[in-house]
Amino acid sequence: MEGYVKKVGFEDLAEIIPFAKADNITHLPECEFLAYYIKDKLIATVGWTTHKNKFVLRNDFVLKEYRGQGIYEKLHKMRVNLLQSLGKKVLEIRCTPMSYRLHKRLGAVPIKRYKNSIHLNYYL
Repeated sequence: MEGYVKKVGFEDLAEIIPFAKADNITHLPECEFLAYYIKDKLIATVGWTTHKNKFVLRNDFVLKEYRGQGIYEKLHKMRVNLLQSLGKKVLEIRCTPMSYRLHKRLGAVPIKRYKNSIHLNYYL
């Protein structure tokens, strides 16, 4: 089933926030977001915050019933392309062990391992 992507604000995420919270993902109002929709239903988000010398990737979430279909990877690559066009050279992400292999495969460099997450950077 084919979907579409659009840039959205925090106020557009109300329908997905309770599901994300159940998975310990907190969407931050200060983030910018790309959202993936199927038939006008919000399925997934990726977000970021802008800092002086980098973007910090945040608030990545896919509804459970849509995981494993490549939606996150597609949305993440669109985010990377968008942020690359904005000129900063570093994208920082703290990911779970579950998504570590994906980010490593996509070119992220491991920086530090924490108790529940791994800090990686993409260098553009």
